Amino acid sequence: MKARRWPPCCTRPRRKLLAFHQQRLQAEARAPLRTWQPGQVFEALRELSERSVKLWERTGHARWKPEAPGEYSYTRRGAWRYARQAVRSVHDVGATQRERLKLPRPGSPGASATRTGPPPKAPAKRSRASGAINAVALGVCLWFVVRYWREPPPEPPRAVPALGSIALEADVDAALTAPAFADGQRATMAGLGEVTLYQRPLGGLRLTSGRLVAEDAFSLDSRPFAVTLPAGTHPVFLTVAEENGRETPVCARLQVSARPVSRWREAGAYGVDSGTASFRDAEAEELMAEQMGLLGTDHPLLPKIQGLLSSELGGVVELAPAPAANVAVFSSAHGDGVFPTWFGLDAAGQAASVVTCFAGLRLTHPPPDGPAPSEGSR
Repeated sequence: MKARRWPPCCTRPRRKLLAFHQQRLQAEARAPLRTWQPGQVFEALRELSERSVKLWERTGHARWKPEAPGEYSYTRRGAWRYARQAVRSVHDVGATQRERLKLPRPGSPGASATRTGPPPKAPAKRSRASGAINAVALGVCLWFVVRYWREPPPEPPRAVPALGSIALEADVDAALTAPAFADGQRATMAGLGEVTLYQRPLGGLRLTSGRLVAEDAFSLDSRPFAVTLPAGTHPVFLTVAEENGRETPVCARLQVSARPVSRWREAGAYGVDSGTASFRDAEAEELMAEQMGLLGTDHPLLPKIQGLLSSELGGVVELAPAPAANVAVFSSAHGDGVFPTWFGLDAAGQAASVVTCFAGLRLTHPPPDGPAPSEGSR
C-alpha cells in the first residue's frame, strides 16, 4: 500500500503550526515537540499503559487478571486513589483553564509568540475556621426555615356560574349542570352563538362485564375504566345543539342508574381520529377483534356505521345476537380531537352517569317548562 501524500495546501499550515510550537518551547527552555507516525502512537500508548499498571501493581493498587491476559482491575485501595485523582485532576484543569483565559490570545494586541505568563495559582486551601463558619451559617438558615415557615393560605373558592356549565368541571355542583340534560335549555356555543339543547336517545347499551370503554369507534387497543359498572342494558343519550335546523353533538351520556348525581369526577380524555366516538363493553372490543380479518381491512363496524351516520348522529350497533355486548356510536361534533369524560357519582359514591363532552358552551336560560328535572327522573 502506498503512503498517503497530503497536498501542499494541507501541509503548509501544519508545518507553520509545528514551527510556532517549536519556537515557543525553545523560548521556554523546554524539550522540543516529538512527532509521531500513526503506527507508533498506538504502540506508545500500549507501552505507557502497561508501565502504569506494573507500577500500580507494585504498590498494591492494581492486579493483573489471570483469567484474561492483558487485562487488569483495581484493588479497593487503587479504586479509592483513582477516584481521588480524578476529582483532583478535574479541579486542577478547571483552575488552569481559568488562568489561561486571562492570557492574551495569539494575534491580539500585546500578545507574544511564546505566550509566557504567570504560572497557574494553586487552589487556596480551606481552613477549619471557614468550614465551621459555613456550618454555623447553614444551621442558622435551617433554624429560620423551621421556625418561621408557614403553610401558604388556601386559595379562595372559584366562582361558579349561576346556571352552571356544560363543561362538567369536577368542583361544580351537579345541580348546576343538570339543566344541560333537559330539552329546551338555551346556551351559548363557540362558533354558533346562542343555541337550544335537545336530548336524542340512541338506544340501550349492553354491558356484559361492566368494564366500560370510551374510545374512538374503530380503535381496538383501548383500556376500560377502573370503575366497574353494573352489568345490564343502560340507555345512551346524545345532547345536541340545534340552530337554524342544524344539529351539532355536544355530549354523549350513558345513564347507569336512576339515582341523582351529587358530584362529578373527571375520568380522563380519549382521542378520536375517525370523527366517531363510542361507548362499549370491553367484551365488545374483544368480539370486534375476533371478527377482524388477517389484514385488518374488514372492520365489523365499518359497513354498519356508514349507513347509520348517513341519516343520524348516532345509534347502537349490534355485533352479534343478544345477549352479546353491542356498541353505542355517535358523531364527535366537528371531527377529530381529544375529548374529556366524567363520571357522575351519587350520594353513596357509586357511578350513576358517564358523560363525554365534545364542545364547550355556557348555559344562559333554564328550559321553558320550568326547572330541569333531576338525573333520576330522566
